[in-house]
Amino acid sequence: MKLFRTSIILLSAGLMLLAACEKGPNGYTVDKDAVVLEAYGPNPVLRGSDLKFVGQNLDRITSVVLPVDMEIPSSEFKDASASSFKVTVPIECEPGEVVLVYDGGTITAKTTLSYTEQFSISSVAPKDETKPVLEAGDSVRVDGEYLNNIVKFVFVNGGAVAEGELIGTHTRHQICFAVPAGAMTGRIYGEDGNGNQVYSENELQIRQPEVTGVAPYDDVRPGNKITVTGSLLDQIMSVTFTGSAAAIEAAAFENASATSFTLTVPSDAHDGPLTLVSAAEQKISTEQSIVVAVPESLAFAGENKYKAGNSIVITGNNLDLVTGVTFSGNAAGEFTYSDGSLSVTIPASASDGEITLSTAAEKTVTTSSVTLVKPVITGFEASEVKAGETFTISGTDLDLVTGVTLNGVECTFTADSDSQLTVNTTASSTSGKVAVSAANGYTAVSGTELTVTYDSIVIVSSLTESVKPGEFVTMKGSNFNMIESIYVGETKVVSYTSRSDSEVTFEMPEVEAGTYNLEFVLTTGDKETCPIAIGVTGLVTTIDIWSGSLNTGTAWDSTNGVVNLAWQNLFNDIPDGCTLHVAYTTTGEADYSQLKLQEGNDWSALTSVDDANEWDCIDLQQGSSEVSYLLNETDTADLRSAGLIVAGYSVIVTRVYLTY
Repeated sequence: MKLFRTSIILLSAGLMLLAACEKGPNGYTVDKDAVVLEAYGPNPVLRGSDLKFVGQNLDRITSVVLPVDMEIPSSEFKDASASSFKVTVPIECEPGEVVLVYDGGTITAKTTLSYTEQFSISSVAPKDETKPVLEAGDSVRVDGEYLNNIVKFVFVNGGAVAEGELIGTHTRHQICFAVPAGAMTGRIYGEDGNGNQVYSENELQIRQPEVTGVAPYDDVRPGNKITVTGSLLDQIMSVTFTGSAAAIEAAAFENASATSFTLTVPSDAHDGPLTLVSAAEQKISTEQSIVVAVPESLAFAGENKYKAGNSIVITGNNLDLVTGVTFSGNAAGEFTYSDGSLSVTIPASASDGEITLSTAAEKTVTTSSVTLVKPVITGFEASEVKAGETFTISGTDLDLVTGVTLNGVECTFTADSDSQLTVNTTASSTSGKVAVSAANGYTAVSGTELTVTYDSIVIVSSLTESVKPGEFVTMKGSNFNMIESIYVGETKVVSYTSRSDSEVTFEMPEVEAGTYNLEFVLTTGDKETCPIAIGVTGLVTTIDIWSGSLNTGTAWDSTNGVVNLAWQNLFNDIPDGCTLHVAYTTTGEADYSQLKLQEGNDWSALTSVDDANEWDCIDLQQGSSEVSYLLNETDTADLRSAGLIVAGYSVIVTRVYLTY
C-alpha cells in the first residue's frame, strides 16, 4: 500500500491539469467549476485489476479511453463520485496515454500507463510433501508465473502475513516461505508492491494448538500452580480462568514450551474450564474444568457460649480463602484470619443455625448449627408496681435486650447490668406479663404477671388523642361504672353513644381549643383526674370582608385606580391571632404580578407580610390564587383603627377574608 501511495504522489506532480484558471495575487488557482484530474494509479497496474482516478468534478466524466482506443463508459465506473472513481483494466490493454472524456472536452494524463507482469499462482503446497498439515515455521512452496513481483503472502484470517525474512527462495516461477504464527487453514493470496493481489486456488492445511490436559484440576487453590499440556502451545497468547476478571498473558507463563506451560491460579478463579486464545485469535476451551478448593473440616474452638458481641473461632482447612461470613438470619459477621482459623464477631441480629462461609469463587460451605445465648427473665424485684413508677427485671444476659413490653405495650427501660433492667411504667400501664426482645427477634416472656396498681379508682388505659368539638371520644380501661359524669374543663359531657365498665364513647362538647385532663365525678361524690391528656382543636371561624372583581391594571399609579380598596370600619371587632387572606387571579397582562397590603392611616405596609420584596410588594407566581398572613398585634390594631388598602399590578382581587 505504501508503494501505491508513493506512485500516486509522484504521478500527480507530473499531470497536466486542463481546466479554466484565473490568476490571483498569489498565482494561479484552479477554477472550482472545472473538471480536474489530480492523480491516477496504481501505475504500473496489473491487467484485470482496478485503476483509480482522483480529482475534481469527476462526476462529469463520460468515459475513459485506455490504450489503445479502449473506451470504458461511465456506466461501468466503480465507486463513482465527484472526487474519484475506478475502472477495471481490460486484459487487452497496452501501454500508452490515458484520456478522460467529459461534456466540455478531454483531459490527457501526462504520465503514460504501464503494466506489471501478469503474475499467477498455479499451486501452493507444503515443501515437505510428507507433512500435509503445516505448523508455524514449516516451509510452503508456491509455484506460478512472475512470482518475483510478489512481496508478501497473506493468510485467510488476515492476521498472519509472510514477508521479509520469512520468504526464502524467490524466483520468477517459485517462492518458498515459512508459515507465520497465527496462520489458519484456507486459501492465501500474494500481493505485489503496487497492491495487486492474486489468490491461490487450493487451501493450505494449518494445524492449530490443542490442549490434552490440565493438572491438577481438582481442589485447586488460588495462588497455586497448574500445568496445561498439549501441542503447539507456543502459539497460545493468553489464558482466562472461568469467572476471572483478567486474562493471563503469555509473558506470564512459566516453563513455556510447545507442549506445556505453567500458570498461577488467580484469586478470583471459579469452577469451570480454562479459555486459551491462540495467535490466530481462536478460543480453545479445555475439556477438563478446574474445581476451586473450599474450606473444609470445619469445627468450633474455645468456649461454647456464643453470645452476640463475642467472638466465635472456626477451625479447618483452606480458611484463608474465606471472603465472607454470614450467620442465620442473613447477619454478616466481621472476621479475621490467623494461623489457620477464623475469629468471627457474632452480630446482634444473628440467629440460631448454621454459619455460611463464602469464597471469591462464589462457593459456600456451612458449619454445624450453633445455639446463641438469649436473654432470660428470672423474676421481678416486686410483684406489684404503682402506675407511673419503675420496676426491676432480674435475669441473665439482659444486656442483649433491645425492647421491653408490659401487657403488650412498649416501655422505656435502662440496662443496669447483664442481670438487671429498670423499666418505666406510665399512668396508663396495665397489669400483665412482661416480655423482653433481642435484636435478632427472639422474645422471652415472664412466667408470672406483674400487677399494676393505681392511686385512682377509675383506670384509663387508652384515650383518643385529639378531637374537635362535636367529634367522638373513645376511652378504654376499667371501673367506668363508678363514673357519674365527665367534665372537659368546666364543661360537662352530655352526649354518650355507649357506656360500659371498660369502655365509654362520648361527644366532645363545645370547648376552647387546648389540652385537657378529663375530670371524673364518681358515684361516691369523689373526683378523679384522668392521667392521659386529650387535645381539643378549635373550630375555624371565617369573617368575609369583601368579595367581587377589581382589576389593578398595570400602571402602578393612583390616577388609574390602582389603589382599589380601602375598607373602613370593617375590622373593628376582629380578634387577636386571626389570619388575613386575599384571593386573586393573575391577568397575564405583564410578565409579573404583585400585591401590596397596607394599613389605612399612612399607607404603610403590614409588618406581618414576611415575604415582601424591597418595595414591600408581594411577588406572585403566575397561576397562583391566594396569599395568607397571620396578623401580629401591631397589624391587628392598625386594621381595627384604619382599615386595609390593597394595591396591585397585573392582578384581579376577588375576595378578602379573615379566619381564626
